[in-house]
Amino acid sequence: MLKRTITPADVAPMAALHARCFPEGEVWSATQIAGSLSLDTTLAFGWEDPDGGPDGGLVAFLLVQRSGPESEILTFCTDPAWRRQGIGRQLIQAALAKLDPEDQFLLDVAADNHEAIKLYESVGFTLFGRRPAYYPHGAARVDALAYRLLVKAPSSSTGA
Repeated sequence: MLKRTITPADVAPMAALHARCFPEGEVWSATQIAGSLSLDTTLAFGWEDPDGGPDGGLVAFLLVQRSGPESEILTFCTDPAWRRQGIGRQLIQAALAKLDPEDQFLLDVAADNHEAIKLYESVGFTLFGRRPAYYPHGAARVDALAYRLLVKAPSSSTGA
């Protein structure tokens, strides 16, 4: 497994992966993904299986939108067969390394996505809001939980 740069050539594999990871109604189309990737303010991170596989070997990706002192996870997915291996954590850490100190990193997550919530909280995101009935899940709707993380500059120690 290895981190890799996302390029416009990855749009179709990203859309296929997204469709495997999200319920109907939340899946991003190739057009939506391409639109996000075309913006200068989008940061994109990917992870691939060096042995290849479906979707050109892409097993996870993270899209982040930067807007002034705030950055937001637009979408983030890991192939179900590759979850719980630390890939998501490493992609979040890669994003954090690209953000400015003191930025605010934001995200929404479906209230019933317990695995993602556990990951986000373990990285340091804290709950600050709720959007009732935000995500469509079939005939039902699920609340969105709003999380944030303040990006801190690395502390440096100086010897005297």
